[in-house]
Amino acid sequence: MDTLKKMMMMVMMFVIVGCGEEPGEAPTVPDPVVWTGNILIHASIHISPDSTVLPDSVSIMLDRDSLGVISNFDTLKGISEGRHTIQCASNWNGLLYRTHVQQIQVNHNVGSVLTAYLTRSGSLAVIARHKGIDTPFILKLGSDTLDLRPFPAPPEQEWVEFSPIPQGSYNVTAYWNEDSISIEGWRQNVVIEAAERTDITIDLIEVAPDSGAHAPGMEALDLDGNTWSLADHWGKVIYLYFYEST
Repeated sequence: MDTLKKMMMMVMMFVIVGCGEEPGEAPTVPDPVVWTGNILIHASIHISPDSTVLPDSVSIMLDRDSLGVISNFDTLKGISEGRHTIQCASNWNGLLYRTHVQQIQVNHNVGSVLTAYLTRSGSLAVIARHKGIDTPFILKLGSDTLDLRPFPAPPEQEWVEFSPIPQGSYNVTAYWNEDSISIEGWRQNVVIEAAERTDITIDLIEVAPDSGAHAPGMEALDLDGNTWSLADHWGKVIYLYFYEST
């Protein structure tokens, strides 16, 4: 009997000792391992096709988050391993230049090199349609003819891209002759941003002298000797008064 009592007391002591942990304590979990690498920035500003300068510093957008301004040829350290989007910008002579959004792969403990070309030009991608069907076209920005679209175009060339186009606002005209019928369409104030692509669709309609044909580019002098251009009055009704000078 004494032996049985001793055994029961030992069991109770083990139970008491086992319940000695404070309630609410959780086991410690180690922090997850984050693999990182570095990105070396090599930026140049393209002032013109024949002129390039190296900025002293550039601002960085990584995965749409601003990392601030760093020195050119500096290194971004501790970037998580994986694929990232990155965009650089810099000022030169009071003008903003920037890159297209680029993809870069970062590997653990490896330095990746980003070659960044900063520009103030963008691109324009156009689809021209007549009665809902893609059509060939000649494209003009203001009075400048850009290109003739090959037709029929392969499926992957549904958008026709024109580049580089200096940053700014443009009036865009697309036109074509189809079986002796002139078709034309236009868009006003198409904005081209630096290092970005602007997409537009232009619907072409049949035009003729008696049904609203788009007037050709022309300039004239007023009575005060000022030069006026039809291109300066897009979307407005123009009255022309012809008279005989004396």
